[in-house]
Amino acid sequence: MGIALLVLMVVGLALVTAYEMAVFSTRPEHMRNASRDGDRRGTIVMVFLRGPTRIISSLQIAATFLSLGLGVFLQSQYSVPVTGWLVRLGVSEESAGGASSWVIVGLSTLVVLVLTNLVPKRVAYAYADPLALLWAEHAYRWLRLTSALTSGLSLISDGLLRLFRVRLPKAPPVAERDIQELLRQGHLVGTIDPHEMDVIRKTFALSDRKVAEFMTPRRDIEAVFLNSGDGAVREAMRRSERSQLVVGETDLDNYVGLIRAREVLAHPDRPIRELIRPVVAVPPGASALDLLGLFKSESVRAAVVVGDHGRVLGLATFNDLISILVGEAKAIA
Repeated sequence: MGIALLVLMVVGLALVTAYEMAVFSTRPEHMRNASRDGDRRGTIVMVFLRGPTRIISSLQIAATFLSLGLGVFLQSQYSVPVTGWLVRLGVSEESAGGASSWVIVGLSTLVVLVLTNLVPKRVAYAYADPLALLWAEHAYRWLRLTSALTSGLSLISDGLLRLFRVRLPKAPPVAERDIQELLRQGHLVGTIDPHEMDVIRKTFALSDRKVAEFMTPRRDIEAVFLNSGDGAVREAMRRSERSQLVVGETDLDNYVGLIRAREVLAHPDRPIRELIRPVVAVPPGASALDLLGLFKSESVRAAVVVGDHGRVLGLATFNDLISILVGEAKAIA
């Protein structure tokens, strides 16, 4: 019976220590995903992480009682045998009584340190997510059972922090470099494909790429002009190797939009003006990310890059953005 009780207390203390380590080593994003998938345990763990004082207090209550119980049990069960063992080793009876307590304290400390701290914490750190979810509901029941005591302890600890003017920092915002590090770790363990890694990294770089870096410069823009007549525009479209051309009234700086080859060929009798698609104007200093947002909000696929005096400097298209992300690809008409 004594050995069974000893094992029970050691295992209980190890589980409490392991769960505390698991909860605060878990990735919050994993718990959020579990919660969104309908796993109540993920929601419970998120509650623990948002208000850590109460769950820490609750677990420490369990750990303290188990530690005290373990110490009392070892003293009551093994004080006399250890004293007798010391006497047989030649220690006087007067000294053996006090020395036995120190021996038991030393051995119990070793047991607590190794079996209920070091080993459980290493395991919990390695398997933080599954363990945090596995025991979430049990921990929540224990938290409710000790709610009155934990509330009191929380008030005391928070009061002491305020008394000594200790301000706990809020959780830092997730920075781009943090996401990059998660991507790197995912790539190393094989959960993220190298091509996915490359595209995601290039996506982050969109805010750093300026339109002037990847636009088609003015000298390479093919354009047609409405004052030359619809027939001339159609003929220029047939001769061109490009899938779309800029349309201007009389010159490039008087642009009105774009026409696509397939639409011109598919509607030989429609006026060219009815086939013109709109474009937006952007400065050369706009970023690729700005351009992507503009394409999305304006429902266009091309932008004319315009300088300070209204002169057209270049043309940037949706295909240019795709090329940044995935490399050169066949143009989409």
